[in-house]
Amino acid sequence: MTYPGTDPKKLLHRVLTAPVILESVPGWIILLVLVALATSVGLFWRSTLPLGISAAGWLCFSLLDWGLLAGLPRTRRSFGPIRPSLLGLAVLRAVLAALLQPAGSGWLALSAMAALTGLVCYATWVEPFQIQVTEQKLAFSQWSRDTPPLRLLHLSDLHLERIGLREERLNDLIAELCPDLICFSGDILSLSHNEDPRAIADARTVIARWRAPLGVYAVTGSPLVDVPQSAASVLEGLPHLRWLCDQSVILNANGRPLALVGLSCSHNPAADGRNLTAALEEVPPDTPVILIYHSPDLAPHAARSRVDLQLSGHTHGGQIRAPIYGAIITSSVYGKRFEMGCYKLPRAGAESLTLYVSRGIGVEGGIAPRARFLCRPEIILWTLGAGPAPSSH
Repeated sequence: MTYPGTDPKKLLHRVLTAPVILESVPGWIILLVLVALATSVGLFWRSTLPLGISAAGWLCFSLLDWGLLAGLPRTRRSFGPIRPSLLGLAVLRAVLAALLQPAGSGWLALSAMAALTGLVCYATWVEPFQIQVTEQKLAFSQWSRDTPPLRLLHLSDLHLERIGLREERLNDLIAELCPDLICFSGDILSLSHNEDPRAIADARTVIARWRAPLGVYAVTGSPLVDVPQSAASVLEGLPHLRWLCDQSVILNANGRPLALVGLSCSHNPAADGRNLTAALEEVPPDTPVILIYHSPDLAPHAARSRVDLQLSGHTHGGQIRAPIYGAIITSSVYGKRFEMGCYKLPRAGAESLTLYVSRGIGVEGGIAPRARFLCRPEIILWTLGAGPAPSSH
């Protein structure tokens, strides 16, 4: 079984990667396409407004989209392809204009187009850079009550293309938080930059700055994103970082043992589940276990094991969320069941497994818009203590 968005034969992966060729199309051809769409909009509205006025108005909004998207790499906000997003927005604007035509109100159409411009500006220029520090608490019954609390910082889905404003803000936050331990749950590079030498070098520069007294531990994410050679170029040989590949490590956490199990994500739950079972054989009894694994989809298997806390990402919280409904796409076999946040999965004869699904730091690659809406990037600061588990907040 393969997971949505991770199989090169699946539609979602093809959609994300195939139309990148649009970025090589000359600008004058793109402009002709926009003019043609503007003319079509004018013909729709010709019974209400002169063709020239409606077409020119629509074209102005599309040119504004072009300017906003082109400004993203120039201001070091994001570095993805511009033309696919521009043409996608142009089609959306044309459809919106056609749907509003029966109302016959030019002011309504103008307001809708302006609102869409505002959403584009906010989702691409503002929200992707508002990194939220989410605080969570968890108590391990295996630790005695006099054990001092431990501060663990969970990072996920960096999806780096170049060092930009978000990456600089991330490292500033990590330095301010001063965690005892850092765990990274995969997806280092962008899908469209995972073999780019500059992106690899920049990712290594960013991750090399991560520091914590108990160390930095990382796993790789989706195989099509964290390709082995690029992941090795980023992670191998970094000071204070250990790359966990289907193995466990026992830490001395304020005088108490703490097991980290790091699994490489193959998106094959049966195989990854067997790797988890094998890694747990090296963990002494009565030791709290934290699983670092890219996707939340292994959680039902982890709940049948000794894992106390699973740290995952992969879904991006949907990245673009609809009001009330939430994530539109999660790339999970469980759909919206584990779309983001904290979940409790019951375990037979033991305390429940705590699963946290991070919204991640970066954004999807390929032709996907470098945008977030109602889904701010996040890093999660855990306070791990002893005794009965308190409620997360």
